Amino acid sequence: MGIKVDLLRCVGCGACVLVCPVGVLIIEDMKCRVLEGCISCGLCVSRCNWRALSLTDETAPRKEDRN
Repeated sequence: MGIKVDLLRCVGCGACVLVCPVGVLIIEDMKCRVLEGCISCGLCVSRCNWRALSLTDETAPRKEDRN
């Protein structure tokens, strides 16, 4: 699992940064960026008023990996 940032929705408000328990979210160039160490707790997703963050399943096979 991981956090995906929709850069078109993110306004860089920083609300996600404030609730991250492991401190891996930063605001860079007015957009949220997820650093290494995310525990996929989802607190940032639930806090984002802009719906710019979502949990993703990084272990799911990518479209090009499927035959």
